[in-house]
Amino acid sequence: MRTPSLTNRLVRMPLFGYGSLVNADTLHRADVAVLEARLSGWERVWSHRIPNSDALAEEPRYPLALSIQQRVGTTIWGVALCGLSMQEAAALRSRELFYEILEVDLEVRSAPDDPWRSLQAYTYVSPPDWKEAADIATGARYEIWRSYVHVVLKGFMDFYKEPGLSHFISTTSGWAQPYLEDDPPRYPRRALVDIGPVDQANFDAWVRFAIERDRGATGYSCV
Repeated sequence: MRTPSLTNRLVRMPLFGYGSLVNADTLHRADVAVLEARLSGWERVWSHRIPNSDALAEEPRYPLALSIQQRVGTTIWGVALCGLSMQEAAALRSRELFYEILEVDLEVRSAPDDPWRSLQAYTYVSPPDWKEAADIATGARYEIWRSYVHVVLKGFMDFYKEPGLSHFISTTSGWAQPYLEDDPPRYPRRALVDIGPVDQANFDAWVRFAIERDRGATGYSCV
């Protein structure tokens, strides 16, 4: 389902987050109900192009963000954000630049020992015709930003502990894209998240594994 904007009916549904929205530090409210959630038949993929950058920079950088695509036999973990007000949902809609809304059937639970239950939710995905338009706008110069990856991985580690990191890497494709070791961080929400040097080294090791897996053992390089 392709929907241009939020409606009252959609706002009454939970929002499924599978990337940076898993990291609670990037949310404006601490009292939003956050449930463990999983979505079957889909995988994450580094494919969403965001053509907003510093156009005045000598070498502008354009981020490649996460989306999801259908894949039989794969289940992705994430969170269901429940109880968002219309204003909060609209703010998140503005945050998810250039995505479209998709309704999905989730399984959720409130605690690890609780049974899974099904509910309808909505999430954000990259439009199927967006890649060509975005590439024309920027000359197809898109990169996965280390600062963005670290925010996502910190969210999965905080919510799902170490198994969350393994799960994220194993159910996310597209790591063969250019990878930017951005220092200082370019992703604006990186400033909201405290990530110590031990965690950063751990995240970098997981990323190297994913890049080598997708590119081949001799294909690892950063820009």
